Amino acid sequence: MEIQDDELFAALWKFLQLTVHRYGSGLTGEVLVVMTIVILDRGDRHPTVSELASITGLPKSNVSRYVSRQLEVGHLTEVIDSQDRRIRRLYPTKEGRKEQEWISQQVSDVAKTIGRNDIDPLDKLVSLTRDVD
Repeated sequence: MEIQDDELFAALWKFLQLTVHRYGSGLTGEVLVVMTIVILDRGDRHPTVSELASITGLPKSNVSRYVSRQLEVGHLTEVIDSQDRRIRRLYPTKEGRKEQEWISQQVSDVAKTIGRNDIDPLDKLVSLTRDVD
């Protein structure tokens, strides 16, 4: 399956639309941090705030603020590293994992739409840009 540039752009646009609809319009950096945590968690890696800042390229102060917000809403928890007690690793909570599932479902739905060859490319773009329910 070959994905055309306009389809990829539309998919990224749709994902951004979904995240803005769910999390608000001023949180692009926070969404990047959350997505990074999702990806790392799937690889059974649990980052620190410093590692997240390094991976995302965002200032550590911003990442710290985003992580604090995720801790407040109950999507993340901090666990002291057993090897080095100065290190606090971030783990998704049960509620955070539910949020990860929602994100995964949205990505899957967009990917299915892009991969369909029986739909005209223009119809694909239109279906991806429909309002979120």
